[in-house]
Amino acid sequence: MFIIQYLEQLLEGRGFFASFLVISGWIYVFILIGILIFYIFLYFTQVILNIIKR
Repeated sequence: MFIIQYLEQLLEGRGFFASFLVISGWIYVFILIGILIFYIFLYFTQVILNIIKR
């Protein structure tokens, strides 16, 4: 709930398009960070499996 109140304060007085750009930009950033964490997880699981196979 705190995040929603913070966003309402931050975007108060701005137009719809500016608010949409801010929100969609942050959603895009979170998706990219999630993909990065997923790829790091896949990389380390491959490294661990290669160490175990030896």
